[in-house]
Amino acid sequence: MIPPQAIESEQVLLGMLLLGKWDGKDFSSDFFYRDAHKIIFQSAKELQEKSVQIELVSMAQYLIDNELNDVIGGPAYLASLIDIISGITDINYHIKVVREKAMLRKIISLASEVAETAYEPSAKCKNILARLQRKTNDIISMTDVSNTSTTGMNFDSLMSNFIVRETHLGCLDKVIAGLPNDVVVIGGRTSMGKTSLALGFLRKIAIEDKSRVAYFGAGVTIKEVYFRLLSAMCLLDTNLIKRGSINSAQRQRLAEAHKIIDDMPKSIFTMSEKMSAMDINITTRALAEKSSEKLGAIIIENLQQLTWPEKFQSRKDELDVIFECFKSLALDLNIPIIISSQVKREVDEREDKRPHPSDLSGSGDIENLARLILLLYWDGYYVKEDVDGWIPAEIAIYKDGVPSVVYPEFNPATLSWRDK
Repeated sequence: MIPPQAIESEQVLLGMLLLGKWDGKDFSSDFFYRDAHKIIFQSAKELQEKSVQIELVSMAQYLIDNELNDVIGGPAYLASLIDIISGITDINYHIKVVREKAMLRKIISLASEVAETAYEPSAKCKNILARLQRKTNDIISMTDVSNTSTTGMNFDSLMSNFIVRETHLGCLDKVIAGLPNDVVVIGGRTSMGKTSLALGFLRKIAIEDKSRVAYFGAGVTIKEVYFRLLSAMCLLDTNLIKRGSINSAQRQRLAEAHKIIDDMPKSIFTMSEKMSAMDINITTRALAEKSSEKLGAIIIENLQQLTWPEKFQSRKDELDVIFECFKSLALDLNIPIIISSQVKREVDEREDKRPHPSDLSGSGDIENLARLILLLYWDGYYVKEDVDGWIPAEIAIYKDGVPSVVYPEFNPATLSWRDK
């Protein structure tokens, strides 16, 4: 069968391009079916980059200089493209048709690829779903949204988008106006308080706001997370709790905190050394769809341990796909996705050891992909003496790339954050 195509509409677009009646903006050579048309369009874009005006003579000369003239059919074919647009007034129709046919070809190709892969003896569902989701997103990105508009928005739906998910730190909320329904990254060196800040968010969302939280941790057990929650809620040293070095009054406080945790909406905790972003995506979507309890947030510990089922040429490419997946998930579920991340050890060698977004370890294009980045720092980390009680700390905030700083306090013993 002949793949979906619209040769005449492709010719109209190229004719308009040669006459300067269309600039080809937000269009790709891949949208064209005929190879000759792809070459002509790509050559036009290259001329634009060189600030050369696109018209019949300049295009013909460019194709000759690059030994492409015979491939596209020579000057006569270029001239025929101009002739074909006589009487054409609605170029948008032809843009839409060519784009639509290109998307249909992509869908056919993807469906064939998925079917072929599924028949392989070693086929795995999550690998196939990962590829399907990534390539489906690529096809969706081909959609033309230049002429879209929104009217008749449902009031309740509109107002639901303004629900503020406050944190447990008032100083932070004053700057970020609550956690966004997007990817939030918490960065810092080991023992700077990344997990404790994330668990503070969990307590606020799960206990106070009564919403379910999906927590995914790498390199930590559920028991350790539970101890940290108890420690922060009771302001008791985690090590004392683990050793059982507590008196009856402290034990009573722990029992009361345990009751509060036990009564909160049943959040899920999944721990593993390596975490598949695709597994997290599938699990949380199913949880949101099947559970009667509202999902309020997803917390993911250790960005460096996240993987994607497919192989990539670089870790950056892999993380870019992972972030794209999570941004889509946050938007679909209308919740924040909080991810903790290590920062590079080279930070310790600098005179000013405060981390920057570029210090996030193996983070791909995180500076542009994360809606909100929180970088933690406190001087006591670099002091060899024992730190006792609350100490001054800093949270550097990068919201949509705009930096600011707040100064809460941190307690290394109880792994707690509070307003100064």
